[in-house]
Amino acid sequence: MKSLSIAISGLVLTHGALAQFYEDPPTTADPNTILDCTWWQVAASGDTCASITTGVGISLSAFQSWNPSLAGSSSTCSSNLIIGNSYCIEQNYGLPSEIYTTTTGGPTSTTTATTTTSAGISTPTPHRTLPPDCNKFHFVVSGDLCPSIASTYSIPLATFYSWNPDVGSNCNNLWLSEYVCVGRVSYTPTTSSSATTTTSTGIATPTPHRTLPTNCDRFHFVVSGDLCPSIASTYGIPLTQFYTWNPDVGNVCQNLWLSEYVCVRTVGYVAPTSTTSPTSTTTTGGISTPTPFQPGMNPNCKQFHKVVSGNTCAIIASQYGITLTNFYAWNTGVGNACQSLWLDYYVCVRI
Repeated sequence: MKSLSIAISGLVLTHGALAQFYEDPPTTADPNTILDCTWWQVAASGDTCASITTGVGISLSAFQSWNPSLAGSSSTCSSNLIIGNSYCIEQNYGLPSEIYTTTTGGPTSTTTATTTTSAGISTPTPHRTLPPDCNKFHFVVSGDLCPSIASTYSIPLATFYSWNPDVGSNCNNLWLSEYVCVGRVSYTPTTSSSATTTTSTGIATPTPHRTLPTNCDRFHFVVSGDLCPSIASTYGIPLTQFYTWNPDVGNVCQNLWLSEYVCVRTVGYVAPTSTTSPTSTTTTGGISTPTPFQPGMNPNCKQFHKVVSGNTCAIIASQYGITLTNFYAWNTGVGNACQSLWLDYYVCVRI
């Protein structure tokens, strides 16, 4: 995943259906493993659930929630480990999950019947609360997510939620084997054609867009598959800066909308990157430390990594075989969710 920082944050709200994991497992993984897994461990002979969780600094309950095939007591968990299989040890780069699974709490019948609304529209059943002029429906199947359904029918996620209030504001009540509304007689889709407006600073700004800085002079059109970190990385800007310029996307990318423009540069902005050749300093331990390095780096560091485009904290930690917890402890300046990982700076990967 191309990103300046760890925060994959959230899916583009109208992202396509998720048919694979965020990060591919190195070996076979149980199909019930969470889709937004971003770090894996291959079970080896002698491994137990306790040894795995202790080694990477996570709780047993989290480990089992990410790997449902290992549910049960600690001993049951260990006995269900399959040597050579991959097991998830990190969800969504350490950030709150933006993936919600369908539940089986609703109707289970697969027989389709119809009712007729006051508007004369034939409505398939079963369903919960729907707009009376809904004229397009989707039958929820295993693996469906609210964002993927919205994407399939090219509607904003917020619109999908407003049409289907019973699924909840974060898709926590999407039920299998029921119909949801994905089109209305009264609905007019937003066109993807580009128009422009002119700001008070004389800059031509493409539309549609939400809140942007008045001096924004470079824009990105959001397409399926885009993520806030990948957009920030593409334009060489810190993720925190991207969020500052685009407040409506939310602080973990939970409101990034398809087919709208976001700001990726303002007039006079200079990205915090270094173009000078690395030099080195020597610590009190006699270790040669390359520069520039991020503030907060452990002074006893013995091995360093230069951050390049596409790096995330999780990727760096995995590359050097260290836990993400240790990486954060040795590099406090990157933040507790990798929100301040700087391009072209050195970070500590061994002490």
